[in-house]
Amino acid sequence: MRPGEVLVEGQLSHIGSMFDLVDDGRPLRVLIVSKQVGGSLADGGGRGHEHVTIEERRTQVDSAKSGARPHPRTNHMVGTELALKVLLGLSADANPNLTFTDGRRAHVFDCMALINATLCSRASGDASGQGSDRMFELCRPHLAESIRILEPTVVVAQGWTKQSAGGSGMSVASTVARALGVRIPSSDPALTELRKEWGPVALVTAYHPARHWFSTSSPYWKRLEPVLREARSVALGRS
Repeated sequence: MRPGEVLVEGQLSHIGSMFDLVDDGRPLRVLIVSKQVGGSLADGGGRGHEHVTIEERRTQVDSAKSGARPHPRTNHMVGTELALKVLLGLSADANPNLTFTDGRRAHVFDCMALINATLCSRASGDASGQGSDRMFELCRPHLAESIRILEPTVVVAQGWTKQSAGGSGMSVASTVARALGVRIPSSDPALTELRKEWGPVALVTAYHPARHWFSTSSPYWKRLEPVLREARSVALGRS
């Protein structure tokens, strides 16, 4: 740990109630992998973000379905919503509240699993949370096992860096790529097609949305959107 930081531990994942989707007879299971839940010294060293259970994490995600920015409607969740709408075959400006053919209703956040690349955060002055290379490495087996259990057909890794693509330093994207047994792309955003025992998987590696793709008008989003649409086609065997 660096001076002025604390370890915020035990931050579990969100598994949406509609995660196990089928689209025209084919599975469409979207896994979003981000950094860490976060926590800061300002709120008592991560108070309220430590030892987060799956139920508590679901409540946190539910709170981000609506509400005035910046809290709880963070740029991260705004960007994630945009990506989910495209991956589910909608336009980026579509209503995020869905009605299925059987009458069931859901928000796009119910149609994903949201996992962190590390189960802990290094908290300091803000609420973003950080991970060290050692944290990424130690948590990678847990991430790989989570992916194996969930059997996603689309994985979006939110956190690509030039350093990790060049082999120096870890990132969300490099950790996810290693967990899946593929090389991290040297450019971003990028689509990597692979096959696992449960079928085809489309891996999208991109910068984190918090500063790069939380608006449809951003240049980065205009590059990312077609990559996401192609990822959907790959997952559904239509490419």
